[in-house]
Amino acid sequence: MSSRRIQISIVGLGNVGKFIAGALLSLEEVKLEVNIMDPDTDVVGAVYDLEHAAAIKGLHRFYFNSRDRFLNADFIFHCAGTPVPKGASRLVT
Repeated sequence: MSSRRIQISIVGLGNVGKFIAGALLSLEEVKLEVNIMDPDTDVVGAVYDLEHAAAIKGLHRFYFNSRDRFLNADFIFHCAGTPVPKGASRLVT
């Protein structure tokens, strides 16, 4: 296993975003740093759940609304969600 951590950002922690994050938790071949981007701070509890689940095996790390991690991501999952008003952004936190 490589010691390098793959940087992933998930934009939107709705049903699809949670599914992707959960699927990533099961990977054991690589170490991941997963950044959840969501303007809704009500999802922070779900991010804590992911962090705690990741701590069991100690392979992956989860972060919430890190702009730097988003900009340096190797992969970005932009999940569908509720419509964004014209001129607004899901990335504004």
